[in-house]
Amino acid sequence: IKKTLQQTKERRASMTCRVIECKVVLDSLPKITKEQLHKLFLESKWLYNSIIASNNFDQFDTKVREVPVKVLDKYETRTLEVISSQMKQGMKTRVFNSLSALKALKEKGYKVGKLKFKSEVKSIPLKQHNNTFTILKSSKRIKIQGIKKPLKVNGLNQLPKDCEIANANLVKCGKDYYVKITLYTPKEKINV
Repeated sequence: IKKTLQQTKERRASMTCRVIECKVVLDSLPKITKEQLHKLFLESKWLYNSIIASNNFDQFDTKVREVPVKVLDKYETRTLEVISSQMKQGMKTRVFNSLSALKALKEKGYKVGKLKFKSEVKSIPLKQHNNTFTILKSSKRIKIQGIKKPLKVNGLNQLPKDCEIANANLVKCGKDYYVKITLYTPKEKINV
């Protein structure tokens, strides 16, 4: 795995990184798919807050199927039904990245606090192309792991033919949803 990762890094060093944004067409989604999208973001919030509440980020098991959620003055156990294991790993990585950023700021002399609980998660990492998300370019849809039906999106025409897709983020902005895809394309040769 390390060798493959190293080869990918070397190959992408000579490529241009871009992010394209595709908007999910909500009008075409069945009611159950809209509910699954909503629940995916809700479960992400529960998981993120549960990781922070554990106070032992290294030992937090991303294979959990239930998490405690604080409701008023007591905790209730909630089942994670839609969020996939790779999305859970991505949320845990996000907590680590936030901790690293706080540590870097503290080392530079800034006054920092601790990580706070979120009232809403606005983006979910989709780490692996053709696993956590699959682009169905011919039908203008993106299949996301955990959601039964593919999502119809606008903007897939931005994908170049010779691109290498790295990862994506499912983003919630107001009532709309977007898929932001990170891709690499060969650097254009400039004729002199």
